[in-house]
Amino acid sequence: MTRISLIGAAFVAFTSGTTLAGAIIGVPGDQPTIQAAIAAASNGDRIEVSPGTYNEIISFLGKQISVYSTDGPAVTTIDATGIPDGGRGVPVVRFEGGEGPVSLLEGFTITGGTGDTDIFGVGSLIGGGIVMSNASPTIARCVITGNTAELGAGAFSDGGNPTFRECTFISNDADLNGDGVGGGLYLFFGGGTITDCSFTNNTAQQNSAALQINRTLEPVHITGSTFTSNTSPGSNGGCIEADLRGGMTIDGCHFEGNSVQSGNGGCILISGGNATFLNTTFSNNAVNQVGGQGGALYLAGDSALVANCLFYGNTAGLQAGAILVDNDDTEIINTTLSGNGSNEASAIYLVRTAESSALLTNLIVWENFGASDQILTDFSGGPVTINHSIVQGGWAGDGTNNSVENPLFTNPGSDDYTLLPASPAIDAGDTLTAAAAFASTTDIAGEPRLVDDPVTANTGVEILGTNIDLGASEFQPSNDPACLADLSGDGILDLADIGLFVTNFTTGCP
Repeated sequence: MTRISLIGAAFVAFTSGTTLAGAIIGVPGDQPTIQAAIAAASNGDRIEVSPGTYNEIISFLGKQISVYSTDGPAVTTIDATGIPDGGRGVPVVRFEGGEGPVSLLEGFTITGGTGDTDIFGVGSLIGGGIVMSNASPTIARCVITGNTAELGAGAFSDGGNPTFRECTFISNDADLNGDGVGGGLYLFFGGGTITDCSFTNNTAQQNSAALQINRTLEPVHITGSTFTSNTSPGSNGGCIEADLRGGMTIDGCHFEGNSVQSGNGGCILISGGNATFLNTTFSNNAVNQVGGQGGALYLAGDSALVANCLFYGNTAGLQAGAILVDNDDTEIINTTLSGNGSNEASAIYLVRTAESSALLTNLIVWENFGASDQILTDFSGGPVTINHSIVQGGWAGDGTNNSVENPLFTNPGSDDYTLLPASPAIDAGDTLTAAAAFASTTDIAGEPRLVDDPVTANTGVEILGTNIDLGASEFQPSNDPACLADLSGDGILDLADIGLFVTNFTTGCP
């Protein structure tokens, strides 16, 4: 037999709790097609597919089996192009028999699907590449491309909790009949886990070109993934639109160049539920219409936490170049916003009601453009408080320990928003608030957090004598003895030592 996928074999063993000793069925050696192999398989079996293009549509038939390619998606394709519609549409892959995480699809290019017409009984085309109904399979190392549907052109999940790991959603189109939603993936009810995936150049006529999340009752976790150049000419959420009943966490992701033409939320629009954004970069996302709001984020759910995040180059036609907040409870902590633009509130616009509140702590808001106010509020009673932050132009509302000093970014022209040694943002944050809001031992670049700079006096709120820095990046002082404190040798930490430190930095201190 040809070699077994180590990822597939190990995954089946560990997720089931026991080592499965099922048969290995080769395609085309033992069975001529993938579907014939599935029909012949029993729970625990592994279907090993050799390189080639398989012009078929497949269903897992509710079986706990793994179906994997021997040589990966570059040379192994399941293509539904030209397959006749047998009355239920033409998705490429079906999971509709209660399949669980042990049901594994790994290492294929999935293409040519046009969607299921039976899942809701209304005739809409749903799930062009993969359709899942009350199923929670694992999809690993697959390239999902060139599929179409009205809902979930790349994949659609109804009521389950699927896992996508190291998958690529590229150039799928939810644009049929001018009413498409969820170009890459659509999660409906249930929940889902997306890890180390990429969503690129997907489109949707209405909204959510990459990912639609609708009334999910279980958590949605998105980790280590990239969303690039997904576009929607329609209403809201150029990349993601989400109504979250079970909450959502986005951690360690990058959103670059996503856009919506007419609506709000150039990258993400949250319309309900609780959302958390951690360690994530939003760059060059846009709402292109004149009246658009929230170039990167439009937060209109119940609550949101944005922590350890970086926003640059995002734009909106009307308000909030980076973030528009219109929900009940929001915290924005240790976040850097620079180079964003809008006609009003170039960085953040907060819409408040009497029952709402917003707490912004340890921010750097600098050199955003287009509006006289970088942060603007329009509220009828709910408090908006900004503490321990650098805000260019100042902040006249509630809060303490705010500054208008230049944060001294390393090289913002090259998108480097780390801090230079003399930055007033170093050791100036409220460490207690940051610790209470989010548990992170690293900054946005994966460097250690709570690193004390020995030549900078702590000016914020300490924990055990250590201050967090402002913004998304923690300054990493040198361990070279020539760069440490009391450089003048007089036993006092003072401006003379800082001057010597800056001189040393420019002549060799890392």
